[in-house]
Amino acid sequence: MIALPPLAGLEGLLNLNHQGIDIRPTLLRVLTDQYLQASVHTADEERQFTELTLRLLDEMEIATRAAVAQRLAPHASAPRPIILQLARDVLDVAEAVLLQSPCLTPDDLSAIVAERGDLLWVFNFHTHKTYDDYPMPAPQAGAWRCVLDSEWPAFGGAAASEV
Repeated sequence: MIALPPLAGLEGLLNLNHQGIDIRPTLLRVLTDQYLQASVHTADEERQFTELTLRLLDEMEIATRAAVAQRLAPHASAPRPIILQLARDVLDVAEAVLLQSPCLTPDDLSAIVAERGDLLWVFNFHTHKTYDDYPMPAPQAGAWRCVLDSEWPAFGGAAASEV
């Protein structure tokens, strides 16, 4: 198990658990923060953190999963199985990982695109031409939010040369 330093108030969490209050969301956030405080982990520490986190994530509400995703997303050392699970979650959880995680490969992103049914994916395969206000039929009416645009400067898209 990951060796955690004594945490002030941890005893209080244990008391809450005995009172019927679910401490798992707080426990998962604390474990994630503790894991991220060290830049290097043994294989055993990573395995144990991964197993425990994956088990807890399956039982957490969206807000807790999103908080864990936000914390892990920018870290190249975040355990890959956790990043992949978070990237495949609902958009409120997956967005941070999809936009920030250096752990995701182009193949990972392609697989996620192929798996997602509740998002609208639009591709412009032109190497330097941007199409503004291009009409796009959507499966349902309403406002759509752009989560990732390959033309954003961060991705070296066509908009990078025009900004």
